[in-house]
Amino acid sequence: MESPPLRFFASPWMARGAVMILILVHFTLGVTSAWIKSPTVDEYTYIATGYLYVTTSDFRLDRTHPPLIRLLIGWPLRFIPITLPPLQMEKWDTPDSYFLGYRLGWEMLLGGANDWRKILFLARLPILLLSCGLAGLVYLWGKKLYGTAGGLTSLFLYAFCPNLLAHGRLATMDLGSCFFMCLALFMLYRYTERQTTLRFLLAGMALGGALAAKVTALLLIPVYVMALVWMQASATGSLRRIPLVPFAKNTFAMGLIAWLTLLAVYGYPFKPFYYLDTLQNVLGKSFTSGRGGEAVPGMPHRNYAFYLFGRYSTEGWPYYYLAAAAVKTPLPVLLGLLLCLCYGSRRWRGLPDGLLVGTMVLLHAAAAFNRVNIGLRHVLPFYPMLYLYLGRLGELSGSRIGRRTLVLLAAWYILGNLWIYPDYLAYFNEAVGGPRQGHRYLDDSNLDWGQDFARLAAIQDAYPNEPLIIASEWYIQPGVFGLRARRMREEEIATPPSGIVAVSKHYAVRHRIFPRSPSYFNWLEQYEPVAEVGHSIWIFRFGPSSSHPNPM
Repeated sequence: MESPPLRFFASPWMARGAVMILILVHFTLGVTSAWIKSPTVDEYTYIATGYLYVTTSDFRLDRTHPPLIRLLIGWPLRFIPITLPPLQMEKWDTPDSYFLGYRLGWEMLLGGANDWRKILFLARLPILLLSCGLAGLVYLWGKKLYGTAGGLTSLFLYAFCPNLLAHGRLATMDLGSCFFMCLALFMLYRYTERQTTLRFLLAGMALGGALAAKVTALLLIPVYVMALVWMQASATGSLRRIPLVPFAKNTFAMGLIAWLTLLAVYGYPFKPFYYLDTLQNVLGKSFTSGRGGEAVPGMPHRNYAFYLFGRYSTEGWPYYYLAAAAVKTPLPVLLGLLLCLCYGSRRWRGLPDGLLVGTMVLLHAAAAFNRVNIGLRHVLPFYPMLYLYLGRLGELSGSRIGRRTLVLLAAWYILGNLWIYPDYLAYFNEAVGGPRQGHRYLDDSNLDWGQDFARLAAIQDAYPNEPLIIASEWYIQPGVFGLRARRMREEEIATPPSGIVAVSKHYAVRHRIFPRSPSYFNWLEQYEPVAEVGHSIWIFRFGPSSSHPNPM
């Protein structure tokens, strides 16, 4: 006998309506919160290089990533007038190319010649649309695996995920990588269902698109090979009976299709050699960073002290990404996973689970060797895969206890999303105290990526007669955001200046590395912030005495 939730969604119209509502909610949460947020650190370079890729078809500038996602970011910008600074194209093939992308982005958005809000909104829009497209893909795949209720469960988890909403509204690489990696896996899954020429071509093209989006997609190559091996072994009944020559031909043909797709994205036969530059750069900065690391172009993290749970290390931690996921994944999701593993009737579904779980394991295994520990976003594709796996939660609705448990978890999940809105980037789960305690565990793009500078205008309006001082590691032009402010000097940490001091949490974490340093940030031990902005900036208010400051 079907449970009430399954009967409710038995009507195709009800199911389609639910899908449209969830995707619309996801889009609304993303677009409204994106409008509130300032440009984040990496958006400056991705917007500038994306616009120049589209308008010049020259991909030499900042080859730290393949061009596909930046082409999507830059495409809407071609329809508005944009004043550019000198492009310095003679530097595009030099080690300075990476930093030049940032400088051009700063001038493009913060130089005063352009409307930064319009540029930022249009550049973010393609990524948000990709996120909505991925939401639809998650539903379609979940429906194939678990039926309508399972597809809606996966879509529901995706639509309200704070980590996907955080990056799904930014003009950066991470959500785009999620989309193209999941699309490639889905096309591969469809080919394993029914081997047709069209599905073979689509699987190869999707792999090429994922490779053109981000180097992380190289992890899909062993997944593709293992899936093809699995198919042949299932057809012949044994690994030993796999016909090697036909298998090799099929594998080579799919690889060739992926390579031709990569050629098409780069647009000219010799440009894919830029991909080798990108690969060298990514491997260099990921595996030779930290103590003794090489000065790789596009890698400012040599001898950089990465941060995890109050500790610093120039070498990073192999468990960094798992630890970050533990504190930034909503607790209802973790509890749902526990329910699936402990009480689910079908914990393993063969090849489909092999694709999802295998890719998630491979992603985190590769991340364990990545010494650049600056953000959970580097393993962001595991979230849509996890939500697909959790689509089987729908089977628990067959009992009254299961239904009540799922309703409670769903309500908790929605309330957690609304509670953190619009500050998704700074989300931390309740087990570690929520976003107010996030600085104790992680920094950088996990918490404070420069996303709330524009919101300081409200603080200045609240204290119009007091000077505003900003303490931040990130580049900022206060006047562009309507602020009358100056940057705080490092020596002022010891003797805080009079007025309103806005302290970026990333700045605070960066200035707590050396306790004996005169620039050691110990304000939290001495003073109480009067407010927080977006869970990423503390607001302190000091009196006129500079020698012995006291909070007002």
